[in-house]
Amino acid sequence: MKYVVIVASALALGLLGGCESMSSGDKPASAAKPAEAKMAAKPAKTAAKPKKKKLPPSGSPFTVYFKANSVEMTENSQGSIFDIMQKIRVYKPKTIHIEAHTDKTGSAESNMKMATKRAEDLQDKLKKAGAKNVTFQAYGESQPVVDADGPIAANRRAIIIFKKK
Repeated sequence: MKYVVIVASALALGLLGGCESMSSGDKPASAAKPAEAKMAAKPAKTAAKPKKKKLPPSGSPFTVYFKANSVEMTENSQGSIFDIMQKIRVYKPKTIHIEAHTDKTGSAESNMKMATKRAEDLQDKLKKAGAKNVTFQAYGESQPVVDADGPIAANRRAIIIFKKK
């Protein structure tokens, strides 16, 4: 009984090749073009290996931003880090490098410590997402995007770079 149900289901879905939708005047399936007949005769490959996804181009960084004097990311960056973590699961990069920065609020020493904390926090998150080799460099306030003193939000950032090697 199971065999009859399977065959009937396969016929209904057109899996056995004899059931193509035909309107009046259409040629039967056996009169298909020779190329189509050859394609239908080839056996399907079993357990094909999934193609390995290519990494985004190296040097195409992702940037996340932080709240002032905190390792907590801004709301927009919290969504971005989720996307980055998904990309790690898909692309499986060999190395990820983090460059952490701060604004010029506070002393150079305290800014370097804050940049290091941000990088370590990101490193932990990315490793939990499946990254194997995550390196970082803390720059503190030494490389501002906006060269001004004070709490400039654009300077409180971390750049995440996927590397092929």
